[in-house]
Amino acid sequence: MPGRVIPQNTVLATLSAERAERAESMIDEVFEELKATFPAWKHAFETLAEFERAKQIWLENWWKNASRQPA
Repeated sequence: MPGRVIPQNTVLATLSAERAERAESMIDEVFEELKATFPAWKHAFETLAEFERAKQIWLENWWKNASRQPA
């Protein structure tokens, strides 16, 4: 994994290390699938920092939505 996506100042930082790693891995897989399925999509980000920020936003929103779902 190219580095920790989860910023320390978000609710995601409260996840256990194992859950945080699994969540990051899931988002990494989603983005790899997007790049493979839609080759031009990867050009939407000019820098690696923009790409990593997009992954961070996806992860934060996934967590927010998942935490609101009934069990």
